[in-house]
Amino acid sequence: MTTTDPTAGQVISGVAIIGVVAVVLYVNLFGSDRAVVTRCIDVMMDASRGQGVYGEFLDLKRDVDAAQSIVITNRRDTPFGGTTLTALEFNIDGRASRLTCSM
Repeated sequence: MTTTDPTAGQVISGVAIIGVVAVVLYVNLFGSDRAVVTRCIDVMMDASRGQGVYGEFLDLKRDVDAAQSIVITNRRDTPFGGTTLTALEFNIDGRASRLTCSM
């Protein structure tokens, strides 16, 4: 009975591919400043649906989506009841903005 064991090159290639996929998924889902700001805006949009400020959050989300650069300059997480209030200060293409949401 013969078995075909992977070569060292195949093992290294497999591990490298898994590592790259993991990093890309992490950055896109959790790690990037753009993802954090977008998540915060989405929370606020859901909470304000049907109210006058909804349009302001929609405009902010469009600005974030169109921006070349999103950089969080300060983040404060404060426990509040059973949730956490997150205050974000961030730059959209160098323009300062801030937002507080429950995350």
